[in-house]
Amino acid sequence: MFTTTQLRPAGSRRQALDAFADLLFGKLPRADQREWANTYLRGLLSTPGKKSMRRLAESVSSSPTAWYSLQQFISGSSWDWEQPRGELARWVDQRASVRAWTVATAAVTKRGDQSVGVHVDTAAARSAGAVVPVVADLSDLDDVCRAVARLEARGLSFVLAVPPGMEVLGEAGSPGAPQPHRRNGEAPPNTAGGLLELQSGRPYRYTAAIMGASGGFRQVPVLSAYFRLTRRPQGPPAAQQTYRLFSQPDSALQGAVWMTNLTHRRLDELIELALLHTSAMATVTCLDERFALLDFAGRSFPGWHHHMTLASAAYAFARLSHPGELPPPPVVEKRADAMTA
Repeated sequence: MFTTTQLRPAGSRRQALDAFADLLFGKLPRADQREWANTYLRGLLSTPGKKSMRRLAESVSSSPTAWYSLQQFISGSSWDWEQPRGELARWVDQRASVRAWTVATAAVTKRGDQSVGVHVDTAAARSAGAVVPVVADLSDLDDVCRAVARLEARGLSFVLAVPPGMEVLGEAGSPGAPQPHRRNGEAPPNTAGGLLELQSGRPYRYTAAIMGASGGFRQVPVLSAYFRLTRRPQGPPAAQQTYRLFSQPDSALQGAVWMTNLTHRRLDELIELALLHTSAMATVTCLDERFALLDFAGRSFPGWHHHMTLASAAYAFARLSHPGELPPPPVVEKRADAMTA
């Protein structure tokens, strides 16, 4: 048995939250699981500062043992998190335009031999919306080729930050591609960074107008080149697939080297997609600071999934049901592009 105190904020918000919790968790098999899901969600949204089980329970319940029941609900209960996550994805689809699946890093201390949070394609499959690109920072990855092969095997397009030293084959024959040439008799560069550096000594073929934090605009040059991968883990060598590299040496992208298989997209669109990674990192920070993403003390594999499901639900509710409750992610906006001959 448990008793929860009916601490009600403004009626409309509480009613909206109850309806939201019922939509996500109303199909859990037991009434106590459904009630504790609602309680945990309310606790995440209303508890300031550190969100220990005791503090979450104290903010929404008068029962001295509520914290223990919450802990059991998260770490010891056997409820399936897949169905609530599917409902959450559909709820978000109805209220937001999904432009990309962004992948950001959140370091959580690992115990045991199981890993969590690494199934990008599983998350994408929950969405009923249009297929959108994956945006991720792989600049610290040793084997980008393997990651690219896995994304393409799932039929996904992508915009990826890659190591400047990644080996590439310059693609001189692609439409609009710059022609590799030798400098002082040296061979053309065979790295992503080198191929882009080759373009830095030429008149820029493309500029974009970028709005900074102050609201002012400035024109920035964009480096770009077509290339092929030097190898593939599977399939024919390099698979004859052409990709595009791009970088903005003096802009919000801070000189990062990006690659994409969206070779038909305009560079201003690709830059806009790459900038979404900044938004993803800001979202992870907000999830941690406001909804205790990394403050999970249960340490069990199911417990992590339970906590992540509820933290994600709390963030989505605050972001989409009550605009202005959370500060907007600090994304550097991009506007107006200009092609130069």
